Amino acid sequence: MVVFLHLQRAAYGAVLSEFVRVGGLGGSMEPRRVSTVAPAPPSCPPVAPAPVADRQPPYMPSPEWRPYSCRFCLKKFKRKDHLTDHERLHTGERPYHCQHCGRGFAQRSNCRNHAVRCPAAASML
Repeated sequence: MVVFLHLQRAAYGAVLSEFVRVGGLGGSMEPRRVSTVAPAPPSCPPVAPAPVADRQPPYMPSPEWRPYSCRFCLKKFKRKDHLTDHERLHTGERPYHCQHCGRGFAQRSNCRNHAVRCPAAASML
């Protein structure tokens, strides 16, 4: 609640700062006149461009990082199990089955999540 309170005050203050009181304390609030001329940017010394080798972001994977590629769409993966899960999208293989209703899943985690909420399991109770 405290976090939201200071945000509300900041927003309220920003709204009030756009208006000016005219005619003393009992006067009305009128919109503040804002200058349309932008301030000049501060002068900065020119910066030399980075060497070509350093321009590639560090998060860009190099080809040797992803040695496993899909035989259907050629998408690359770091781990063989990720490749296996992905290839099941193309083949339609569903090796994991719900113990309650028998529905098939390509990934074990989806099967486990389904089993917790399976309607057939609720009817067995």
